[in-house]
Amino acid sequence: MHRSRNSITSSKAPRNSSWKKRLHIERQTPAQSQTRREVNVTVHKIRIEAETPAQTRRERDAAAHSRRVERQTLEPR
Repeated sequence: MHRSRNSITSSKAPRNSSWKKRLHIERQTPAQSQTRREVNVTVHKIRIEAETPAQTRRERDAAAHSRRVERQTLEPR
């Protein structure tokens, strides 16, 4: 059973849940956000390097001849 919202938050607090997300972001320490940024960069690099050389070569050749190449999409995880 939940208590009524008014007993927990003041009546002036925003009703939508986005303020909780903002609060969470503001509470993060700089070290956490720095680590997350580094992880995102690493994941991005790995995804780019995962493209096969043949695929990038095909795309480069197609660009040189101004053709459109159907890209192979990665399976959604």
